[in-house]
Amino acid sequence: MDYVCPNIGLLPIWDELTKHCKKYEAIMSIKKDEIGYYRLETPSKKPFIATCVQKKHVGLYSVVMYRHPQVIPKELEDFRIGKSCMGFVDFDESFDLIPQLLDNIFQHYASTEKF
Repeated sequence: MDYVCPNIGLLPIWDELTKHCKKYEAIMSIKKDEIGYYRLETPSKKPFIATCVQKKHVGLYSVVMYRHPQVIPKELEDFRIGKSCMGFVDFDESFDLIPQLLDNIFQHYASTEKF
């Protein structure tokens, strides 16, 4: 079944988050790439990162944030809306920290997982 974006007003935020994730496409596999939903997995088929437009926010999902919360920069802690999810509703200075968060997640995978 195809994904249906529940809030097209949030697509600019989703697009910006997804742009940061795309730098890992050379190493990871694209599992899903539809308007409003993007997901990468490791070569060993483990989830790496996903961005998804929800009704009231854009979610950035990673199992690493759940298992190893130390990868999250302190300035982004307020954006956590679940154990493995961060929610964004508008652009602010927090977007400057997204590349750092993604690099932290990637470094964790690179150091502890078999790709």
